[in-house]
Amino acid sequence: MLISGIALSQDCKYSINEVDKFTKKEIKETKRALLHGGLTNSLIFTLGNVDNDIRFIRFEIGIHDVWSVYKGDKAVILFENGETIEIESLDNVISEAYSDALSDSQTGSVSYFLTSEKMRKLEANKVEGVRIYMTSTTIDFEIKKKYSGNISERIKCIK
Repeated sequence: MLISGIALSQDCKYSINEVDKFTKKEIKETKRALLHGGLTNSLIFTLGNVDNDIRFIRFEIGIHDVWSVYKGDKAVILFENGETIEIESLDNVISEAYSDALSDSQTGSVSYFLTSEKMRKLEANKVEGVRIYMTSTTIDFEIKKKYSGNISERIKCIK
């Protein structure tokens, strides 16, 4: 049993994997991975787990317009088989301006709570699309086939 646990964890790459010295809680957060990238908008994600109690997905959103998401706002993940899951924001976020040589955009990171059931569905299915409900608009991100398994491949890293 120990060998299979080691084999699974070798594929995991973390930006955070530590015990917080103040709270003594174990914190894991996977490295960033692309779901959607383009000249007009982008969607990057990380997965996290705090003390095997709170599991979340964090979307880094980049679009051209100013945007905001408030705690409790929804996002919907569409799987290739047509099923969906709805997740709820844990944060209040207002985008910030970002500029580089290629483009100007409004970016920010929003965390969404994952229940055990939603984690099972994310692990078992490939993602076809993500819809983010924002304060004044909704944005849909179509996920290319080559990125569709990125979430399911990383869920084991925060279990």
